[in-house]
Amino acid sequence: MNDTYINIVIAAAVGSIFTLLVQVGITYARNYRIKKAFNSFLEGTIKVTCDKIKTEIVSVRKEISTYTFNDVSLGMHPNLNSGVLKSFTIDKLYSVYGKKVNVIIDIISILDNLEQRKPYMYFNDFVDTSQKHIMGSTKEEKAIYKTDEQHFLRCAHIETLRRRTNLNLDHINVIIDDLYSNISEL
Repeated sequence: MNDTYINIVIAAAVGSIFTLLVQVGITYARNYRIKKAFNSFLEGTIKVTCDKIKTEIVSVRKEISTYTFNDVSLGMHPNLNSGVLKSFTIDKLYSVYGKKVNVIIDIISILDNLEQRKPYMYFNDFVDTSQKHIMGSTKEEKAIYKTDEQHFLRCAHIETLRRRTNLNLDHINVIIDDLYSNISEL
């Protein structure tokens, strides 16, 4: 009988160890898939979109210095949001990234901020505001600036709008650089 109890205890121990190893393997595989999906989204979607935005910033800077507004092509970038990242619970992300989960929280916050700051928004605001200013100019201003283009290129008010727009575009670049820095920490 003693051999029977020993065999039962050994079988139970082996079964427990096997179950534990299977559970560890399943957890590792799940964490690997989460990390791969998360990093793939950051690299393949977020960084690619941010690279496009940086290119658009250059285009907007060029366009707001001229009166033509005809060479700019800007995107709305609906995929630049934190929705996919927020679909993972913090508990799951903590099991994958450990203490780096605070970096993920920063990334989510940065994406939420970027969602409200895109080049097309600043460009459209600049164009609308400058055109309204030119159209609403007084007779004295119309006498000073013979054409709308001269008004656009020489007016102090429009120059202030241009500087403000450029500062906003600079801010987008800083935010994107901060995002890249956080992504590289993962």
